[in-house]
Amino acid sequence: MASPLGSPRPWHDPRLLSIISQLGSLLGLLLVVGFFWVTAPPFRSTNNLANIAQQAAVISIVAAGQTFVILTGGIDL
Repeated sequence: MASPLGSPRPWHDPRLLSIISQLGSLLGLLLVVGFFWVTAPPFRSTNNLANIAQQAAVISIVAAGQTFVILTGGIDL
């Protein structure tokens, strides 16, 4: 539907909505990281970045294992 000025509203563009639905989580993560990068200097320390990477690695390994169990049908509820 056109706005009163006759131009289509940009947030109703199907291509834009498709991009947002596909990359929305990544954009949100980048916004949060960017916010803390600017407002909290200790966030940029190498020790903190190594700690975040280590914690993410552990969660990723567990998530990969759970995904494997689900895909192979090994869930017995």
